[in-house]
Amino acid sequence: MRMVQRYIDAEALRFHMPGHKGLVELPGAAFDVTEVHGTDTLFDPQDGILQAQQEAAACWNAAASFLLVNGSTAGVQAMVLFAKMQERRLVLPRDCHISAIYACALADVQPVWLHPSWNASEQLAQWDGNAAHQLINDEKTAFLFTYPDYYGRCIDLECFNRSVNGRDTMLLCDSAHGAHFVFSPRLPEDCGAYAELWVVGAHKTLPAPTQTAYLHVKRQGDAADVARLLKGITTTSPSYVLMAGLDNSRLMMQSSNDKLDALITNCHALRERLNALDGLRCWVDRDVMGQGYAALDPTRLVIDVRGLGLTGWQGAAELAKLGMMAEMADLCRVVLILTVMDDEARLDALYQAFENLAMQRRSGATAAVQCVAMPEHPQPVMTIRQAWLSKTEEIALAQSIGRVAAEPFGAYPPGVALAMPGEAITAAAVETARQSLSLGGSLFGLRQGKLSVVRD
Repeated sequence: MRMVQRYIDAEALRFHMPGHKGLVELPGAAFDVTEVHGTDTLFDPQDGILQAQQEAAACWNAAASFLLVNGSTAGVQAMVLFAKMQERRLVLPRDCHISAIYACALADVQPVWLHPSWNASEQLAQWDGNAAHQLINDEKTAFLFTYPDYYGRCIDLECFNRSVNGRDTMLLCDSAHGAHFVFSPRLPEDCGAYAELWVVGAHKTLPAPTQTAYLHVKRQGDAADVARLLKGITTTSPSYVLMAGLDNSRLMMQSSNDKLDALITNCHALRERLNALDGLRCWVDRDVMGQGYAALDPTRLVIDVRGLGLTGWQGAAELAKLGMMAEMADLCRVVLILTVMDDEARLDALYQAFENLAMQRRSGATAAVQCVAMPEHPQPVMTIRQAWLSKTEEIALAQSIGRVAAEPFGAYPPGVALAMPGEAITAAAVETARQSLSLGGSLFGLRQGKLSVVRD
């Protein structure tokens, strides 16, 4: 941030990229510079970028940290490539982020799938610690876990770490939604206490621009390898607007302890107020503890609206009419992300919206939510990479049974891929997709309503 400001203050005439020369009416245009004299180089930092990365490493208790302008996706890709470099088998939860799946295609890795359990009454995929422990063996293994998940649930990494029992097992973490944990002891433990590599998505929970993230490395000896891998998956024209915003977000968080502490206190109070409204159930710690999870992020509001006679999607739509935009919704719940930018007035406005929604609720009857079944585990026909690089065709869902998926395909609910690239699409998977659509859900992995499958 300071380095780019010095460059701006010098008022040099820019005869370099980008073409707008900082003169167009574009937000952040003045900061949108390139790697020239007076700035720094992302892949060989010597000045401001190096300092920003060193300060990030100190903040997250890492040996080395890297600025990412390709989002958490680049960090996930680097972790999968690192596991491949280490000649480790990769264990990947079935409900991982799509970036991990395409990272496997890129690295030519065929993962061992860790299947979640399915809570039919809550219509939720859940962490299955027993299944994870059964996949620990004497092979060189890398587990890539999501911590926290989209609902703010944090799996018990300490318990998993104890179960490793000295085996050659590496933990990698996609902590895209957990960048804020390190800034307060009142938040769940940062996964860096257990992971060898972990990525945090700054733009999700910090005051950072979209597409920014950090990749952290526990051991200095691994930093050079990680830096080399990042060169192959990161743009050669990194945005200084994004890097400055990323660095500034860390500085803001480190100087906003009072704001973060107030946010956490206000979130707990808001939960109590929401749970006092008839027809709403806002998740608290006891809703996830004892299910293989160690904590629930208090800044992530998960609100079950079935008691209002609404599905989660309907609840989110009603909130939008009241000027409140949720992060996501599923069949039963609305999910909202709160950050240090949400002061008490904003939280009070959010409460008022839910209060209005509860007052207008339909007859008070709980929504009759049909249960979507989780189909049996599909069988691979070819590797993820083979399917990814195959010639494909797009067909209607009804015609896809027996065909080999070229892309991850699934539905909300259940929010878990019904077929991964290289797997045969089953009749049960198609039926689950149909059930989800009939309930108002949506499908992922389709383009204009059609699935991409490997051409016969």
